[in-house]
Amino acid sequence: MVGSPRRSRVIGFVPRHQLKIELKTHDFEPGLFRFAALNFPARIDSWKDMTVAEDLGFTSVWFYDSQMLYSDIYATMTLVAEHTKCIRIGTRIAVPSNRIAPVTTHSIATINQMVPGRAMLGIGTGFTGRNMMGLPPVRLAPRVSHRARRCF
Repeated sequence: MVGSPRRSRVIGFVPRHQLKIELKTHDFEPGLFRFAALNFPARIDSWKDMTVAEDLGFTSVWFYDSQMLYSDIYATMTLVAEHTKCIRIGTRIAVPSNRIAPVTTHSIATINQMVPGRAMLGIGTGFTGRNMMGLPPVRLAPRVSHRARRCF
């Protein structure tokens, strides 16, 4: 709602080796809309952390798509889908230049078939993922953004 302040409050910590992840909830209008989301590296054992996150009340998790740094994002998302009950699972972000469109489409569609309505696809320029390969980020043409919106 316009004029409504965005507020955050810490609800806990989840240890990950030596790293601590701050868990937050966001209220856009008190009592009407609440979500709790995590951004997480795509590691093949991330499903263990996501079961804990789901128990803590998180509603969604977004995984980074950086092939040179982390595990395959779709394999990670598949394991999370298999081991959780209701948390929504998404790419944050899939890089359109790193996989051809049919491969990205069938990967996210397969996960959506496993857990209908819980799979999400975020598309972006891939600054980190491409930088690790010595490449510049891609430019998203307006038509790509428009086509992506039409798919959903």
